[in-house]
Amino acid sequence: MHDVSESNTGFIEPIVIFVLWHIHEFEEQEDDSKLIGVYSSEQRASEAVERLKMQLGFDEHPDRFHIDHYTLDQDNWVEGFVTVCPDDPIDPH
Repeated sequence: MHDVSESNTGFIEPIVIFVLWHIHEFEEQEDDSKLIGVYSSEQRASEAVERLKMQLGFDEHPDRFHIDHYTLDQDNWVEGFVTVCPDDPIDPH
């Protein structure tokens, strides 16, 4: 298990993880998102891209890989949300 590291000054260094996705967008504005993996470095995520981009399916869309990075124990979504369905009327108020 990888614990948060503490320096000799007592400062706890944040742990950053790298999340690899493959996102295939369709013409109807829908997408097919595949969570490929979570990695300890951007280099390891990039190495996974190199391993996968020649595999069936991925080879047709090798430019659709996306690497996000997140700091552990940190909120990444800090606001609410609304859901809008295509058939819902728009409320101007």
